[in-house]
Amino acid sequence: MTVTQESPTMPPPTVQVFGMWLGVLVTQMLRIAGDRGVWQQLSDHPRTSAELAAATGDDAPSLDRLLRALAGLGLLSRQAQGWALTPLGIAAAELGRLTPWADAAYDELGRAVQTGTTAMTFSHGCTLFDYLATRPDDAADFDRIMTLVNAGEPQAVADAYDFAGVERLVDVGGGNGTLLAEVLGRAPALRGVLFDRPGTVDRTVDELARFADRCEITGGDFFDAVPPGADAYLLSHIVHDWAEPEAVSILTRVREAIAPAGRLLIVENVVPADGAPHPAYLLDMLMLMLTGGRERTEDEYADLLARAGFRLERVIPTRSSVSVLEAVPC
Repeated sequence: MTVTQESPTMPPPTVQVFGMWLGVLVTQMLRIAGDRGVWQQLSDHPRTSAELAAATGDDAPSLDRLLRALAGLGLLSRQAQGWALTPLGIAAAELGRLTPWADAAYDELGRAVQTGTTAMTFSHGCTLFDYLATRPDDAADFDRIMTLVNAGEPQAVADAYDFAGVERLVDVGGGNGTLLAEVLGRAPALRGVLFDRPGTVDRTVDELARFADRCEITGGDFFDAVPPGADAYLLSHIVHDWAEPEAVSILTRVREAIAPAGRLLIVENVVPADGAPHPAYLLDMLMLMLTGGRERTEDEYADLLARAGFRLERVIPTRSSVSVLEAVPC
């Protein structure tokens, strides 16, 4: 077992681990601030602890302690007129309460690890996508949150990958079209197809309307078929949602549809082979909790692609946490 050593700039290992345990307090503090309307109260101008307590009905000294702790996290700043939102606080207000239905799934993560069954199955009797399919309001909120937490990623992908030469791009499982809109805006000769479930493609972002003359929106199920004949297919945050059998099935549908000289582009977090720190590890736990999918290493993606008739050509990092995995038919 490797034990983290103390250093002049790092606290002892036990202190570091205790800090990890305290992470649950951060989650609760964010929830309380959102549920009590603190973010909303501070959206227009600073307010004192007493003013906020009068508005929320909380005990003023205790609320002041909460506000001070939120300021310690960089979410608030104390000014002469009272507490004010920082950029992080504005982001917290924008995100709002994160998926209340997920609370029960978090509590079932232990059983998911024990059994290999998603936590959502224990908490709600179904996986994430089955749950959202019958709850349009939750599905729309899920789209909103995904757009916010992936902020900057479409631009990073479009910066990192050269779409020159691509004539027709199918965004498989493209959600509300945020990434496709970014690509279309940078490639005037490219024609795009947004493909996802019928209920999902009804919630496209406004930016996509600018490209109505060269963007087709199509509803369907990528387990059955995907629009055929394109020279590039894009799957962003799709493959990681599924276990091996389903992931191979999706990729096989793309293999059946792709042009002989086409390219498959997978946008995902790639687990470092050397164990270096990366957001993929926590996302992997989120997949275990919600979808039954998983994050993968480069070698695991290469194996998965080979089973569907593709060869992994290269992995292109971006300035965000995701990479673009480029594959070709073989």
